[in-house]
Amino acid sequence: MAVVRCPQGHYYDNQSFSSCPHCGISVCADGKDAGKPSEAPKARGSLFGWLERDKTVAMSSGAKEEAASDRTVALEALPDSGDEDQKTVGYYSVVKGNDYVTGWLVCVEGPEKGRDYRLHHGFNRVGRDVEMDVQVMDDPAITRKTHCSIVYDDRKNQFSLVPSAGALTYYQDSLLTKAKMLQAGDQIQMGGSTFEFIPFCRKGRIWEKEEEV
Repeated sequence: MAVVRCPQGHYYDNQSFSSCPHCGISVCADGKDAGKPSEAPKARGSLFGWLERDKTVAMSSGAKEEAASDRTVALEALPDSGDEDQKTVGYYSVVKGNDYVTGWLVCVEGPEKGRDYRLHHGFNRVGRDVEMDVQVMDDPAITRKTHCSIVYDDRKNQFSLVPSAGALTYYQDSLLTKAKMLQAGDQIQMGGSTFEFIPFCRKGRIWEKEEEV
């Protein structure tokens, strides 16, 4: 047995291999480079043959699925955002036990021009806060909590505009200093906005009281 070294620096047994099993270059008996054969011999029992290095290994379907599973997130596994801000919450009248519409405010001038606001039984507090019955969030000149209130009295089938301390509200261009009865088409100014009042409950139209069980 004679161990020789090929020009690439690989050591191998030249009695077992006619050329370097790693790079395929033959070495003469005198140790000189004999050149790479046109067809390199296969290495007997060797796992290091140069042909072995160039083989393409096909990925099995199971391996592909496993690799894909590392990148794919199932929809069922996505966590719930828990975002409650987008949910619609119904406000129920304490007096009637329902949220039947009694009228509307329509913004005719201001940041929310063209928007309508639903009124219900009892007090309808107007402000920018999310707890308000009538929310006018885009007008910063309107107070956050109860700039004024619109009250529907189902016993008399009447609406009233009630001012709040510390906030200026105008009824038909006049400063509101005490409660005023509202009629269809009346205009209310607060902040930088003007609203028109439209009643649903009016003379000859009223929600019937539900009989108690």
